[in-house]
Amino acid sequence: LLGRECRKDIQKGIKVVVQSSVEDGWAFDEEGHSRFEHARVYGHLSSMFPLMDYAKLADIESKAPDEIEEFCMTVAMKAYDAKIEEVGEDVMQQIERHVMLQSVNDNWMAHLQMIDYIREGINLRAYAQTDPLIAYKRETHDLFEHTERALHEQAVRMIYMAQVRREPAQPQHQPQMQRV
Repeated sequence: LLGRECRKDIQKGIKVVVQSSVEDGWAFDEEGHSRFEHARVYGHLSSMFPLMDYAKLADIESKAPDEIEEFCMTVAMKAYDAKIEEVGEDVMQQIERHVMLQSVNDNWMAHLQMIDYIREGINLRAYAQTDPLIAYKRETHDLFEHTERALHEQAVRMIYMAQVRREPAQPQHQPQMQRV
């Protein structure tokens, strides 16, 4: 927001997205045993960055669940470096600033609206024998964590999907013939 370099924030967001995607890969089967769903992780990360260009589902399935996060992080950073190389350092810094500002703006507005909804309904918690202050703190804390995760996901998705359109060079202005 202060116009500083946002690359570390974007890289932190990439790490958060990869970690949360791998954590969300665990599921329970019909018998109650936990198992890791490789396709779920692959699908979610493919929607965030161009994972298909760097790895196949078989690459992730060949890894143990504790190795997947490191592998996916390496692939994500490789894709990020390729994006920097594609658009150039100066342009990428502008894109990073714009993406972070847009993501913070969108998610913060939604966060403030949800805070208002929570505040309007918090007094009903007293009827349920719950301290409204404690319920408010718990719900707003959970909402803030959700907002932070959504901010990172939006920023990461936007940074990888950003495309630079270069305008063709305009011909030099040539003087027109003048009437004497």
